[in-house]
Amino acid sequence: MHRKINLPTDYDSRTGYSHGGNATCNHDYPPRSIITDGIITYTCTQCGMLRMYKRMDHRDVFKSGLRLPKAVCIMASGPTEPGDEEKIPHGVYLLAVNGGVRRCEADLWMCVDINLPKCEWWEAAYETYANRTGKPITLFGELLDAKYPADYTFRDGRALNYDNFIPMENELRIAATISCQALQLCLHLGVQMVYIFGVNMKGNAYFDGSTSDIHAHEQVWNCVNRFNSVIRYMREKGMRIEFLTETALDKKEANARDTS
Repeated sequence: MHRKINLPTDYDSRTGYSHGGNATCNHDYPPRSIITDGIITYTCTQCGMLRMYKRMDHRDVFKSGLRLPKAVCIMASGPTEPGDEEKIPHGVYLLAVNGGVRRCEADLWMCVDINLPKCEWWEAAYETYANRTGKPITLFGELLDAKYPADYTFRDGRALNYDNFIPMENELRIAATISCQALQLCLHLGVQMVYIFGVNMKGNAYFDGSTSDIHAHEQVWNCVNRFNSVIRYMREKGMRIEFLTETALDKKEANARDTS
């Protein structure tokens, strides 16, 4: 009979790697005495699953106790029109994602990309951050944090379904851009009103006129429907969302319940 997972203090199931055996294995874990150099290595005697777990990093944003203000503006790096910045409410908390840190005096800089730090925008973005007097709080994905230590870290969650978002505890689900992960972060950390700026979801241009090789000119990104499903879920849970710039996301659907 399967029993409750029993990891030692300071360990968490999200810090682990496992394969083989029973995919749903949740047998008891071994005692602390088998930990070597802070790592648990254990093969389940009942089903043969190999497990390796490291000590929990208490900079993990979900273990840190960090909370965000009730209103947040997600600042991405997509192109905008003249005057769009005037739409940003004065004094609102600015959560910049990836290269968006270059366009504002961010309060928090959230950064992750599978190609980091080799992305074309990374050096300019990090230089902007490093040379800023009032530096924002940094929140980086675990792989990037290994080379560029941040104030807080997060680990990518499971991939989103095509059009049916299901939130996972302490996870930022992937496959719909970092702006979508930032929106999920807002839900987890108590935000009630989110303004979205520079999240175009089409084309290959950045706000400064530079371009990316990943997308074609004017091409609508194939993860739009997944992002829309997250927006629908957020609105159903009472979050207010307002787009401040043009986007390929379904603004009518996204704002349908924003009547207050």
